[in-house]
Amino acid sequence: MVIVDTNTWGPVFDCGSDQHPEFAAVRSYILATKASMAWGGSYYVEELRKASKYLGIHLELTKGGRAIRFKDDAVDAATHEAEAKCQHRDFDDAHLIGLQIVSKAAVIVSHDKRAYPFLKRKCLYPKHHTRPKIYCKRQHSKLL
Repeated sequence: MVIVDTNTWGPVFDCGSDQHPEFAAVRSYILATKASMAWGGSYYVEELRKASKYLGIHLELTKGGRAIRFKDDAVDAATHEAEAKCQHRDFDDAHLIGLQIVSKAAVIVSHDKRAYPFLKRKCLYPKHHTRPKIYCKRQHSKLL
């Protein structure tokens, strides 16, 4: 299971995007295998609403069982716990950590370099929880 940060919906699903070659493997992984994509939580849902261009494909992935929605309450609670553990002006992706904790997704797809150090911080996850790998370029396709 993967989490596709909304900042990479274009590069992943829009074949005309300049950044698509870096993220094409993620699209193939989701569409051509039995992989699924995790989503959920108030913040992620709000970001998804803003990315209206991709709502159609998101709906198709959800209908096809490729996009799995996790309970917003559970994701929001895990997000708030992560936020309480780290208060830094650059830490604005706690929702990805919350979603990863609830979904146990192995990979987070993102090109927000500011988020990477926080996504790797052991202290933001529960004890004995496997932290995600970060996919941000085509050389990371082996993570899928």
